Amino acid sequence: MIKKISNKAEESKMVTFRFSSSLVSDLKMIANKKDVPYQSYVKIVLAEAVKKELNVI
Repeated sequence: MIKKISNKAEESKMVTFRFSSSLVSDLKMIANKKDVPYQSYVKIVLAEAVKKELNVI
């Protein structure tokens, strides 16, 4: 199957997660140390975890 080439970034979908306040605080602290917006950091962490899990399957 040939993937259509596009100049647009991959389509995003808005989702909502409920995290504990302490987890959000920890994520913000780590993201701040890495000088990355915390929501971007969460996306990075989730993407890495999913990629790792897919390699296990």
